[in-house]
Amino acid sequence: MSILQRIARLFSARTPLVVPPEYVGVWKGDKLDLTISAEGDVRFRQSTTVVTDGNASTTCRNVSGAIAGWDGDSFNVGAPGSNVVFRVDSAPSAAGEMTMNGIVLRRQLDTW
Repeated sequence: MSILQRIARLFSARTPLVVPPEYVGVWKGDKLDLTISAEGDVRFRQSTTVVTDGNASTTCRNVSGAIAGWDGDSFNVGAPGSNVVFRVDSAPSAAGEMTMNGIVLRRQLDTW
């Protein structure tokens, strides 16, 4: 195995992570989609539209990766130094709602 293959293997290996079952699923909010698998994989997409001088421009933020760790109800996605923090303001409720970064998300019936 070459040195590059060893380095790639080191970064691709991840410790199994326990994802609380109440977080697993497809979540949707105002211009925001979040999917969390039981294995800890995350797909996130958020669009933002800004109107300046009558012209509208929309930007999309996409994040995909593995949950690297939990801090209370919040979680980090990505490698150390380049990770994204998802701040959970209100953990998932029995009614299937949670608040993340000030946005209310509702669990969908879709699956991963």
